[in-house]
Amino acid sequence: MNEGDKYFKFYRPWTLKLADGIVSLLDRRGKRCLALDEANIIQKAQKKTGLYDLGDNSFQEPLRIICEHTRTGKPMSALGRLMAYDDILYRLMNRLKIEATLKKNPEILNVKIQQPIIIAGLARTGTTLLQRLLAKDPDNRTP
Repeated sequence: MNEGDKYFKFYRPWTLKLADGIVSLLDRRGKRCLALDEANIIQKAQKKTGLYDLGDNSFQEPLRIICEHTRTGKPMSALGRLMAYDDILYRLMNRLKIEATLKKNPEILNVKIQQPIIIAGLARTGTTLLQRLLAKDPDNRTP
């Protein structure tokens, strides 16, 4: 072990170690546990939202690459795979909702946004505080 590596060892609860062990064992037996499948995750998002139109296909290639990596790339931890699944599912559900909203209200695309305020900064520098302060003004619409 490299001298610098000892500082990057993180404590992992036994439950995560057990889950990783089970996933690793299944992976070695050819059953890639928690691997993402594009069709299944799209169906799950559609079922959860009750919406089916994902709009154009621009998302499909990146989704395919990410899902392929979970099947063939360097194995991720069980928690990492679950988090990736949840994140992708959440984003697909948002895409479905956005497409439905645009279909219902196509005039949204014609609204001109003048002088948007974009807040960017490093962590722990007050960006959230600034966003919340600006959100108090009724003339500003915030997420």
